[in-house]
Amino acid sequence: MSLKIAENENQLIDSLFKTGGTFDGFIRKIGKRYIDIFVLGNEYRVNKYGVFCKKTLLDTGKTWFSYSDLDMSMREENDFCEKYALDYEYKNHERVYRFK
Repeated sequence: MSLKIAENENQLIDSLFKTGGTFDGFIRKIGKRYIDIFVLGNEYRVNKYGVFCKKTLLDTGKTWFSYSDLDMSMREENDFCEKYALDYEYKNHERVYRFK
């Protein structure tokens, strides 16, 4: 499944009123070591290692991160990270992204 992610919430809303399909979600925030995205009614975080995590706010106010339930291939996840990364480096044979 290839997700269409808007650059921001306004771009997502504008796409609802145009032909040619709408976006599945939008980028909520880009930090130095993460990207927060909102997709299909759920919050997700992409960490500096390119791992997609589902983000849940608990009643205590803490945030719980679990495995993502997005149906994306590893190639699609890598393409997403490379699109928004400023650069990346290898540490201990793992790619580490820098987003902002």
